[in-house]
Amino acid sequence: MTSKDLLYALDGVGDDMLTALDEAETRTRPEPRRPGLRRSLWTAAACAAVAALVLLTLPRLRQNPEPTPAATTETAAPQETPQPPAAQLPQLLWNEPGTPPPGVGGTDVAGVMMVSEPLTAAQLARCAPDTLPEGLRIRESAAYYYLKNGAGGLASVELRLSAPALTNRITLRLWLPDTPQYYDCIMEPKPTETAAGELEGLVYRAYQYEYWHGEGDSAEQPPTRWLSLFLFFERAGTAYQLVCEVPEAEEAQARDAFAALLQSYARSQNAPALETFQCGEYVHRDETLSSEAAHADPDFGAYYPAQPPEDMESDFIRRYQFQDSDNNLYANWTGDGASLEWLISYADAETQERLTRPEEREAYDISLYPGAWYQNAPPEVRDRLERPTFRIETLSLDMIQSRQRSDGAVTWTVQFCVLYPGGVQIRVSGRNLDADWVYETLKSMG
Repeated sequence: MTSKDLLYALDGVGDDMLTALDEAETRTRPEPRRPGLRRSLWTAAACAAVAALVLLTLPRLRQNPEPTPAATTETAAPQETPQPPAAQLPQLLWNEPGTPPPGVGGTDVAGVMMVSEPLTAAQLARCAPDTLPEGLRIRESAAYYYLKNGAGGLASVELRLSAPALTNRITLRLWLPDTPQYYDCIMEPKPTETAAGELEGLVYRAYQYEYWHGEGDSAEQPPTRWLSLFLFFERAGTAYQLVCEVPEAEEAQARDAFAALLQSYARSQNAPALETFQCGEYVHRDETLSSEAAHADPDFGAYYPAQPPEDMESDFIRRYQFQDSDNNLYANWTGDGASLEWLISYADAETQERLTRPEEREAYDISLYPGAWYQNAPPEVRDRLERPTFRIETLSLDMIQSRQRSDGAVTWTVQFCVLYPGGVQIRVSGRNLDADWVYETLKSMG
């Protein structure tokens, strides 16, 4: 699994779906502008960085067309209807602004893969209230699933709403109360810390805390006070969380938006029925192998070393696959100051870009660049110099030795790849490696 896959990536709601959500809206509003820098230590925005290690958004899902209105006519989309003026909106019970909320973090599910899928129009209509408060628009929506053996249960649903008076969007999260949540993303204030309020029969807990944006700036740009607002309630067997970060100047507008949304849900007959949400089927494999199982792997077993380097022992062998984007077998060995990393995968577009011929020595021989070899190399060869790819037919012992550099105590083998005729490539790196063993082993593969 690669860390470049994204974390908090949500599939946007298409124009056709927005039209269905808001037939009464006739004017176009500019997209809310986000501040250049926000400091948020405990909000749902911060938990996106934690979940980034496990959260992936699939390219093929983003390419799926939005459902047509004809396909979802059985469920009416939420409509924006006039709400009472701000002065008539209910006043929610909030705590005094304090430090980050004394919340209870979610279950630590680090290492569990998650995938996101866009909501259908029918799912979106069930998760939203019957009517949306005036001015609020649903801009993004997604369901997040824990992926296990190619399929998984629902973790949560998220909607992102914009309001004309707010710089940032409001995040509305729904989940089944007994469902484990990814770490620190669900921070519900303890009952003893936050008083409960009631609005039209709906019990809620509201919490706010303050922080200073730009703290430490010069006197010409003094820090500004910001607030993180949280609102929690349960209805129709579902837990709800509203979160928004606002500058002090937008505090009243944000409170009104929260109150209007809470009132809409108190009057709504919609039930999300999250238990009916189903994850799509995915090709997913993530397991630790023995050496025997690695040799027997139908895709990569022929490229796994028959014998490890002398005086080295296997530390870890992992077989990983997710769709077609990641499919590899990784192994490493260590022993007495030496190490070897061996990654077997299929070639991709980057492989072709890094192909290097023996005569292109400037693009793979790090001995040509004393000191900081990468910085001292010409810019046009740096990508290949960082990790060149050699065809096995042209690989020589000298080419492997050209990737080694010693600092007196350790001889480093800087990573390189070898491409085989069947489209399989092996990436090699390590320290204090015997170049002869590496060369002979690579030549014996395939």
